[in-house]
Amino acid sequence: LLDSTNIVTPKVSVITNVTIDHQAYCGDTVEEIARHKAGIIKSKVPVVTAAQDTPLNVIEDVAKKQHAKLYVFNKDFGIDSRSAVT
Repeated sequence: LLDSTNIVTPKVSVITNVTIDHQAYCGDTVEEIARHKAGIIKSKVPVVTAAQDTPLNVIEDVAKKQHAKLYVFNKDFGIDSRSAVT
C-alpha cells in the first residue's frame, strides 16, 4: 500500500466507508478499492470500520488473514447522540 497511513505500526487501524470516489488512486472497482484500503490492516492490530456490503466482505477477509480483531460500526458498536437541554 503506497499510502502515508502505512508508515507506522498502529495501535488500531480505521477504515471509513469505501466508495468509488477513490477510483483515481486505489482501483477501478469498489472491491479493488477496499482491498487497497485494507492494506493498512496489520497482524493482530484491531480494525474499526464503517464499511458495508462488498467492501466489508473484503475487509473481513483481510482482517481474518491478519488475525486482526474487527469492529464494525452499527454492528459491534454505535453512537448514541443526545442533545443537551439548558
